[in-house]
Amino acid sequence: MVRSSIAARAALEKGCDLYDQGKAGEAFKAFYHSAKLGNPQAQVNLANLYDTGEGVERNHEQATYWYKMAMR
Repeated sequence: MVRSSIAARAALEKGCDLYDQGKAGEAFKAFYHSAKLGNPQAQVNLANLYDTGEGVERNHEQATYWYKMAMR
């Protein structure tokens, strides 16, 4: 569990760095990896990208799914 938490945090930080560099598509991949590992901040970031269509095709159903996952 600790290893997955460390990996999730690292992927989240990578995603944030990529997003800040204007690389939303690459940030999406990093956020997705972190979100699948259960990181709630990555889940919100992923939902935001789905909601706005930044770096990924806009998908309100996926946005809603990830917002709900982040609230668990």
